[in-house]
Amino acid sequence: MSAVDLRARADAVGYGAAALHRRLPSVIRRPLTLVVGLVLLLAGVIMLVLPGPGLLIVGLGLAVLALEFSQARRLLTGLRECLPRAGKPPQ
Repeated sequence: MSAVDLRARADAVGYGAAALHRRLPSVIRRPLTLVVGLVLLLAGVIMLVLPGPGLLIVGLGLAVLALEFSQARRLLTGLRECLPRAGKPPQ
């Protein structure tokens, strides 16, 4: 499986999750997003010390929180700018 195929699958999953997110009533959506995002963020921070993909899970938690909160969206953008992209030489 190539990186392009993986990217296409990730995009498809992301679009499906966003569509599901939009269909939920806001009374349920916002607290659920907050709980799931914070759990992922906390697990990622714990995995920074313990074995596991800590930065990946922190990014995933921020991505979930960014669905509802602009502060998380800004943090996620900053995290993306700090991390080098695969195949791109550091500047």
